[in-house]
Amino acid sequence: MPLLLLPLLAASLLGKLSWWWWLPCALAALPTFAAYWWDKRAALRGAWRIPEARLQLLHLAGGWPAAFLAQRCFRHKTRKQPFLLIYRLAALANLALPYAWLWFYRPS
Repeated sequence: MPLLLLPLLAASLLGKLSWWWWLPCALAALPTFAAYWWDKRAALRGAWRIPEARLQLLHLAGGWPAAFLAQRCFRHKTRKQPFLLIYRLAALANLALPYAWLWFYRPS
């Protein structure tokens, strides 16, 4: 999934895509990463967990790249298939808009 970011990064570097497209990912990165850390820690201690719906909202808000990193760093939420399916759909939804912009927008 993160490989789908590379063409968008290239488009930004070439001036075809504005940097403001990256703002949601940047703003949601730290809360998403912290939520995964907190949830993994709580899972190990048997304490209160963060609801999966809240994690999915963070993905949809643009935190899916940070979630990808957190899943790898903490080895958390990497096997539960229904959760991962919704995560992937949120990531694709986030990627659809900038890709559609690049495809359809033709500056005059």
